[in-house]
Amino acid sequence: MTTKLLWLGGILAAQLLLSAGLLLNDLDGASQQAPQNLLSFAPLEADRLVVDDRTNTATLTRVDDGWQLSDLANLPANAPKVNGLLGNLEDLTTRWPVVNTASGRERFEVNEDNYQRRLAFYQGDQLLGTYYFGTSPGFRQTHVRRDGEDDVYAVAFNNFDLPTDANDWLDKALLAVTDPTRIAGPDYTLVKQDDTWALEQSDTADGSTLKTSTADALERAWNNLRVLRVADNSVPAAAKTTAVTVANNDGSWRYTFNQTDNACFVQREDINSLFTLTNGDCDQLGGTRRAGLVDMPATTGPAEHEDHAAEPSAKG
Repeated sequence: MTTKLLWLGGILAAQLLLSAGLLLNDLDGASQQAPQNLLSFAPLEADRLVVDDRTNTATLTRVDDGWQLSDLANLPANAPKVNGLLGNLEDLTTRWPVVNTASGRERFEVNEDNYQRRLAFYQGDQLLGTYYFGTSPGFRQTHVRRDGEDDVYAVAFNNFDLPTDANDWLDKALLAVTDPTRIAGPDYTLVKQDDTWALEQSDTADGSTLKTSTADALERAWNNLRVLRVADNSVPAAAKTTAVTVANNDGSWRYTFNQTDNACFVQREDINSLFTLTNGDCDQLGGTRRAGLVDMPATTGPAEHEDHAAEPSAKG
């Protein structure tokens, strides 16, 4: 009887040990499968981002509450775009690695010398982390690897959100004038009075009247002005030049438009950089003239004269 009890006790002990082992394995597996943040730091700790594709590099530097482009004379970057990127990266999590071999890193293009995008975060001179983004396993997905680690993960991200042309990060609205109150072109001056546009008195001496819808459209064009990019070339010698001064409650700025048949360049006096603009915007902002802004008074044609034949004199 004693031998049988010992035998049963041994079986029970073995079962308990096996159950405990299985429980530990399950807990370990669950911990490994739990999502972990891709970034090991808060993105807003970084004050400099460097993104490259092995050919082009874009560097963004945080200044106060905004971002500047070091590669474009410290012009302002599109802050919502940068902050949106940081928010997306902060939310990215990883689970099981797709692969952790050298051949896998090469195949998915997340190697140190073979990658589609490399993103480095800095705080001052301190490197916070570097990440390699590679091929896409599916819609809005990409493979990624942390620098110094072997594991490659698939995350919900798109490499197009990491452009390497600094112009793609540029604040395209940097030349816009919000709520202009005065627009002075080559042969006209518009002034906003009580929310209504009017020509300066000297521009109406001939009895002309302003087309208010045209003036309102011009105001909207200045509100919505968007440049294309920083110009790669200087202004062609054959370009037609026009200067326009625009003011609002915050200040006044002088713009110079240079237009050819195929291109338009614009520069604001307080910014050294030259920008390209669509020809449509160039035609409206720099090409508006007084003749297109006014209706002329109706003219009266020459008075009609009746042709009266002389009556013959009576013969006596």
